Amino acid sequence: AAFLAAVAAKALRLLPNRGWRAAWALGILVAVSATVLSDGLWWIPASVAVGVSVHILGDALTNNGVALLWPLSPEPPARLWWWQSSGRFRLPLLGRTGSWREWAFVSVVTAFTVVRAVRLIPLAARGVAALF
Repeated sequence: AAFLAAVAAKALRLLPNRGWRAAWALGILVAVSATVLSDGLWWIPASVAVGVSVHILGDALTNNGVALLWPLSPEPPARLWWWQSSGRFRLPLLGRTGSWREWAFVSVVTAFTVVRAVRLIPLAARGVAALF
C-alpha cells in the first residue's frame, strides 16, 4: 500500500521536485493511517480494484485508447470510431496522454476519492476505539 501511494503521489505530481523520499514518506503515512484506522485490511484489495478500474477508464478516454482484449487485437466488424483497427477501444475526450486535460481529470477523480476515503475515517476510528 505504501508503494502504491508513493507511485500515485509521483504520477499525480503531488510532490513536485522533491524526489522519492517525500513520496515514500507520504506513502508510508497513508498506509499506516489506513491500517490503524480501518476495520481490517479490506481496504487494500478495494483500493487496488478502484485504482485499476479508474486507470483503465482513464486510458480509454485518451487518443491512444486501451487494449481491453489484450493479448488479442481483433479487427472491428465494421468501421467504428470507438474501436481502432489495432484492437484498442477509445472515447477520446481527454486528448493526448499526459495532456493538461488528462491531468485535470485525474486530479478531480483523485480529490473525490480522497474526500470519500476521509469520510470513512471517523467510522473506522469508532470501530478501532470500540476494541479498547
